[in-house]
Amino acid sequence: MEAVDFAVTANGIAYLATIYQHEITKVWSNGKSKVIAGSLNSSSIPNPTSGAFSRTMMDNNVLYVTTGGGVVTPINGTFVTGGAVVRIEV
Repeated sequence: MEAVDFAVTANGIAYLATIYQHEITKVWSNGKSKVIAGSLNSSSIPNPTSGAFSRTMMDNNVLYVTTGGGVVTPINGTFVTGGAVVRIEV
């Protein structure tokens, strides 16, 4: 797993943006990990590049992720779209 950025919650859970796998991976402090969004062949989060948590009480469980649109590694080797900001409830 190669992450280009991460965001960490107040209780120490990290969320990694894995640009080449098109995934957001949740990592607990004990090292256990789980993919919570996207996949290698999914266009839902193409080339995630950065993540940040919302700063308000109403949506502090929301991770905002910027994407590169698949330019770095096209989905299925061919699909590219524009970059975006994706909202993920964690």
